[in-house]
Amino acid sequence: MDEKERKTILQNLPSLVEGVSFDELFNQLRSKNMFNQYMEREIMSAEESKKLEFLYWYVTTRGPYAFEHLVNALKETNHNDLAALLTSPSVGRPGGTIPFLNGTASNQQSLDEEFPFDQEWIVVKTSEILEFDRIRVYRMSSLPKGMALIINNRCFVNNVLEEREGSENDIARLKSILDQLGFEVIVEEELTALEIKKKVQDFSKHKKHSECDSAIVIIMSHGQEDETSKALKIAGTDYKFVTEREITDLLSAKLCEDLRGKPKMFFFQVCSGSD
Repeated sequence: MDEKERKTILQNLPSLVEGVSFDELFNQLRSKNMFNQYMEREIMSAEESKKLEFLYWYVTTRGPYAFEHLVNALKETNHNDLAALLTSPSVGRPGGTIPFLNGTASNQQSLDEEFPFDQEWIVVKTSEILEFDRIRVYRMSSLPKGMALIINNRCFVNNVLEEREGSENDIARLKSILDQLGFEVIVEEELTALEIKKKVQDFSKHKKHSECDSAIVIIMSHGQEDETSKALKIAGTDYKFVTEREITDLLSAKLCEDLRGKPKMFFFQVCSGSD
């Protein structure tokens, strides 16, 4: 969601809350996979009078189609007036074009158009100071913001798994974006299952964690789902596997005291089956 759409929602929050059924709107947005489980728990645990505000706030944090999904959800819950409020020319995109026509974006870029593959992605920073409830929101003021570990497996022993051609481009983009966001990045490549665990374990003991407000682990490889436990299994270059739980546990408060009470973000770019 771009900054203009986000501001449009927040500026019209009083109107968007009045007379709207939380259950109906929440269920419509949920059916569009708008929220993850954490967000749903946060929204549902809010005070009854604040649930709609939490819902709209989380919508503003979602991806490039979140605004469109919200407009369509308002229409589907018989709030065409609110959908029109958000998409009127006076609050629309540059040029006064109404961005959504019959539920379809008339001038919304595709992801390929918005983020061309052969161009560097630039993080657009705002000078606006956002005030958050410090009891509910993690502090993110350290420099660096945190340490980030990127692990990428491209090739596998005896070609038992298909080469992940082009993954070097993912590394370059991730490193660029994380640098711009203020993270210190460590890149490791072509690791066996045992080496993956060892590198994450070494990362958990990095001295800089004590100075930082967060940590990120990104692992890109092949993988599969364990038939019994349904756990995600991540492939090492030796065609042996490490589970996602083995990775996340290494940064637990018990094993990594310096990250206790700090957000730890894990991204697994890994297939979990044959679909």
